[in-house]
Amino acid sequence: MPTERSNVLPRGHKGVALDATLYLGFALTIAFVVAFGFGQTFNGAVVHPRFPLPWILYLHMGLFAAWVLLFVTQAAFIRLNLRKWHRRLGLAGIAVGTSMPIVGVATAISMARFHAATGHPRAASSLALPFSDMVAFGIAFCLALYWRRNSSFHARLMLLASCALTGAAFGRFPEWLVPNRCFYVAVEMLVIVIILLDWLNTRRVHPVFCYGWPSLAAIHAAAMWLFIAAPPAWVAITHAILRTP
Repeated sequence: MPTERSNVLPRGHKGVALDATLYLGFALTIAFVVAFGFGQTFNGAVVHPRFPLPWILYLHMGLFAAWVLLFVTQAAFIRLNLRKWHRRLGLAGIAVGTSMPIVGVATAISMARFHAATGHPRAASSLALPFSDMVAFGIAFCLALYWRRNSSFHARLMLLASCALTGAAFGRFPEWLVPNRCFYVAVEMLVIVIILLDWLNTRRVHPVFCYGWPSLAAIHAAAMWLFIAAPPAWVAITHAILRTP
């Protein structure tokens, strides 16, 4: 039978485990953010687009949805103390997570070319945003795999990896909820709420958050600077990328 707090670390593991109920709540919150955000533009941008969309966008959407579904399912398995099923489904998570940065970068380049062809003024400099998301996700995901036997680190790194993917969803929120160009601020606020609730439960800020959150914020700040300031060196790089067949 599942326990009320199935958050006990296996013997030999260091750190304080993330409460299983909180973990599931965080996963469901991320799923809501993704569903609500992309739901705002799905009909007009995907179902009835003005121009035919690149096929790789649909592959990216499928992988993204699969990741969110896997993340929620894995969190539910931990909450129900079904660790054997969690480990088995983890193989699918590794396959999807490993594919995400590759497909994400390819999709970003394809969509930037698409937007440039349809007259988007910042198609080149905007590559900084999806590139930074894939960098943040990839680093957190790889570290989560490295520490997969340490549930204290693994769960929090998976949370950071999933939070890193919510920028695009927050960017589609109504402006009265998330003002223009404040989508990364919304991501940081989400992470801060997670850190605060984890602190209330454990009475400490976990090392993953001590180093992971500032790193994520730095990546976001750099991406926004490249996007808004569009320095000549970055524009030259992105133009070279977009000219690559």
